[in-house]
Amino acid sequence: KLNYDLRNLGNIKKILSKINIDIAASTQKLLEETTIFTIKKLKMCLKKVKINSNNLCLSGGTSLNCPANSKVFNKKIFKNIFIPPAIHDGGLSTGSALATYYNQFSKKRKMIFGNKTSLGFQGQNNKEVNAKKIFKNYCKKIVFKKIKNPYKEIAKKISENKVVSVIYGSSEVGPRALGNRSILADPRKKQNWLRVNKIKKRESWRPFAPVILQKQFKKYFYNSPKITPFMLFTSKVKSKLIPAVTHVDFTARVQTVNDKKLAIFKILTFFNKI
Repeated sequence: KLNYDLRNLGNIKKILSKINIDIAASTQKLLEETTIFTIKKLKMCLKKVKINSNNLCLSGGTSLNCPANSKVFNKKIFKNIFIPPAIHDGGLSTGSALATYYNQFSKKRKMIFGNKTSLGFQGQNNKEVNAKKIFKNYCKKIVFKKIKNPYKEIAKKISENKVVSVIYGSSEVGPRALGNRSILADPRKKQNWLRVNKIKKRESWRPFAPVILQKQFKKYFYNSPKITPFMLFTSKVKSKLIPAVTHVDFTARVQTVNDKKLAIFKILTFFNKI
């Protein structure tokens, strides 16, 4: 009835044909409606057993769906929403280990509260990497030099429209690059959208995530939590200054940073001054 060309259905080379776009959009809408319905039912069930909690924790791979997460936030069914960084399948092994540690071995529970980027850095530390071996293997391809203030230098390079790869401290536990294993570029240059996608060998339509000092969130974004350290919510963009990280629907998957010890915080601070 709608005259779709079904020959393109599921064809990766024709991924932006109408049939594929519309099925993706419909699936997204159905996911959002199902998620909202389920959370409303959960709230109702909690009320019935007289549990009046304002807190909702989401996990599992579905919670990587930022637009759905933001819809949940804006519906205000629960006042507070927390989504941990390891919400891909790795979260299952993390949860299983914690369940065994606390429930089977009856260890005392540590109550760690906080919604900050550093919670995501639980992987391999770059100190464990053999720098001398890397230098030896790649000295003909890469120029190595020690820099007195690498954060300032990185910020300067980005402002000069260079693309910079950062390896610092421990790696991220979840699927998002949160500043310790990241590719950084100037969001003010629209061409950096295509440029970085080419470096990462991703499809050209894929949007990029802006990372910002938490105190500056309101200046550029709205319609999502103001603290989003793990890039798990979609915000509306109110500034025309950052086209490389503004999606076609004027949204962005924002990461806010508020931990002064982190490399990404220091880089952002210098970049902001420039």
